[in-house]
Amino acid sequence: ILFNHSNIYRGNEFYVRRVTSSAARIAAGKDSSLVLGNLNFYRDEHWSDFGCEMMWKMLQQDAPKDYVIANGVAWHGEQYLDEAFGYFNLNWKKYVKIDKARFRPNEVVKLIGDSSAAQKDLGWIPERISFRRHIEMMCDWDFKLESGQKPERIDVFI
Repeated sequence: ILFNHSNIYRGNEFYVRRVTSSAARIAAGKDSSLVLGNLNFYRDEHWSDFGCEMMWKMLQQDAPKDYVIANGVAWHGEQYLDEAFGYFNLNWKKYVKIDKARFRPNEVVKLIGDSSAAQKDLGWIPERISFRRHIEMMCDWDFKLESGQKPERIDVFI
């Protein structure tokens, strides 16, 4: 079970990417606002590349076993905004509009995982990169795209 995971290739239909992409577009002068739904949620988020590494390690095991890949730390919806807009020295409260029509009727308020078995058996390292660095890398990528540059993929394994 991979808890929330993202990287620069995550689609804009996902919250984290909508936030980083919109913050970059606003910083680049291409947008003036971001419309979101409920911000009162917590998500345990990790960089997708590390989750893929763990899937490979799972396949190397002699016997099948269920594992949870998660950081064990949950971030609030507003913390995503703080980090992404803060990366561009912007106050998200000036740009984000809340639309109650976008609220999910069955929103899970807090998703947080226990990855202790993956840590023990697979060498999973929770928070291998910080939440801040995770968001910074996505914001940097998005801003370069919005500025007409061709960003280079970051090798998070070095």
